[in-house]
Amino acid sequence: MTMNQREPSTDLLRAFTNGLRGQNYSGDAFSIQVEQIGELLVTSGSIVACDPLWLQTAPQAYTTRVPPGHYPVLLSIAASWVACAQLRLNEQEVVRWEMALRPEQDPSTLKPGSFFGYGVDAGMGCFLDLDVLEWVFEQAGIRDLDLWRRLSRGPDAYTPEELEEIREFIKPANEYIEEVVHQRLETEIGMDYATCVTLNETTGGNIILFSSGEGDGSYASFFGYAADGSLSCLVTDFGVLHDAQWDEPVS
Repeated sequence: MTMNQREPSTDLLRAFTNGLRGQNYSGDAFSIQVEQIGELLVTSGSIVACDPLWLQTAPQAYTTRVPPGHYPVLLSIAASWVACAQLRLNEQEVVRWEMALRPEQDPSTLKPGSFFGYGVDAGMGCFLDLDVLEWVFEQAGIRDLDLWRRLSRGPDAYTPEELEEIREFIKPANEYIEEVVHQRLETEIGMDYATCVTLNETTGGNIILFSSGEGDGSYASFFGYAADGSLSCLVTDFGVLHDAQWDEPVS
């Protein structure tokens, strides 16, 4: 049975219409600026979107897969805030949106006005391919991400054998991700609102980081589909343009 997906509360087509003017929910005027900040290398087709300083939790990829390739990442900037980030997959116009979901997320369980999203407490979001995340963990000595994810459930979630196996790697793996990955990402983004960082120099596997709207919170992502059913884009909405009043229609 097909589930009804929650629609974005932001008009994402207008959000990426360069030069379009409007007023945000506070009544402040803005003019949309669309900027390309780099290209994401997609190899596995599984996209991870998250707070980049929470990579050590091994966030799961979205269940919708995209074709491998190099894809531009665009930012919608309104009144100096990053309103939305878009992974552009083709140039076809979007005619419908579906919430981006991780495994075991069922949109039919959502209450009206709620959504599945990722949490941010470092003021940043990102896109990366699952292959890059797995590579980071391999460098840290971890090759079983599912086992690693169970860390968050506490020691009762493990058999004694699993605890013995993973205890050896917990501290050094966290130290590697914190010291080698997180510190580099923080240095790269500096005072800018976006940057592209190549993590795996051998394959070119990269991560694209961007400011998350007005800061911390929980933010939903949506896949956009063209009339022929193909995937056009993936957009993370940072809520800056919720309930915006637009000065003109999109032609």
